[in-house]
Amino acid sequence: MNLCFICDNNFVVTTKAAINSLVQTQTEDLKIYVIGIELSDESAGQFAQFSSPNVVIEVIRQDNLFSHIKHTHPNISTAVFFKFMIAKLLKEDKVLYLDGDVIVTDNIADFYSTNLENYYAAVVSDLVIEKEKNEPEKLNNGHHFNAGVMLLNLQKIRQDNLYDKLYDRLLKKKNFKSMDQDIFNAVFGKEVIFSDLKWNYLNVYETKNYEELKYVTEKNIIHYAGYKPWNSAQCPLSDKWLKYVLPEDFGLVLKAYFNQYENRLDSQKNEILHEYENLKTAFENQQRVLESAQDKLAEIQMQNAMLTQRLENLEKRPHFVWRLYEFIRHREKTTLYVFGMPVFKIKQQKVYLFGIPVWKVKGSK
Repeated sequence: MNLCFICDNNFVVTTKAAINSLVQTQTEDLKIYVIGIELSDESAGQFAQFSSPNVVIEVIRQDNLFSHIKHTHPNISTAVFFKFMIAKLLKEDKVLYLDGDVIVTDNIADFYSTNLENYYAAVVSDLVIEKEKNEPEKLNNGHHFNAGVMLLNLQKIRQDNLYDKLYDRLLKKKNFKSMDQDIFNAVFGKEVIFSDLKWNYLNVYETKNYEELKYVTEKNIIHYAGYKPWNSAQCPLSDKWLKYVLPEDFGLVLKAYFNQYENRLDSQKNEILHEYENLKTAFENQQRVLESAQDKLAEIQMQNAMLTQRLENLEKRPHFVWRLYEFIRHREKTTLYVFGMPVFKIKQQKVYLFGIPVWKVKGSK
């Protein structure tokens, strides 16, 4: 079986884990090509350890011919565009391309033996894009394949000079969210064979409830296209990936885990400090409101005390008030003057604390 990886200096550990999974799970003879993009001598030399009577390793070192392509994707470098050049760099008629973030858990000979006939590739659907994304490059009733695992018909790709079509579309590309994947979908068109999900099982599926996943009983190729196991041990299916990490690389993986953990602690610390400052400010504001309320309450209590005193004084003279009432009631034509002071209001009418009443009969001086 001919297999191909693309690797730069940042992806050596993961590519080695992928190759290690192949070597440990396949019984067929393997010829593994590693297209190394600006690989250092040290990095390139690390792949030789997989050579054996049944495994041939060939590292094809290349300068990054796509470094002029400007993009903002956080996790993928322009090295990925060397997928367009596989048919140029390899002389084989057929090759199984694998991203460096995959592991092979079981025999893949059945997938490799797919009869490509006049198709460009055998591929696997990307259910996340098919069901959740509005991508223009959806084929065959809404299908969209993942470009991380492709059984490529290099003979037909060379025959139809697809490199030029792929590269031309790359130069016109504005949105690099899917990097190379939407380009492959657009250029390959319907000339692909869709294969079983087990040949490219995305680990993000572990968090999904798609109907199609109910029928997946095997995961021969696991693709960590969503959550990365070298960033977190809690990543879905990370235990499968860690099984194939070489002992020499475990220190780097553990260091990455520690850095991620430390970064999360720093982030949580900043969030807690921010929340503390917000709570402190809110508490101080409430304190000011409480102090203002206490001052207002003291003022009201003082007013109540004065009012109570005035009412008590008024209640001490009930007979006097009654006599005034009788006087006013029976002497309608009498003008009454009362020396007193207002105490409070009832329905806009002043209630007086009466002093000495003085009245004048109408018509008198």
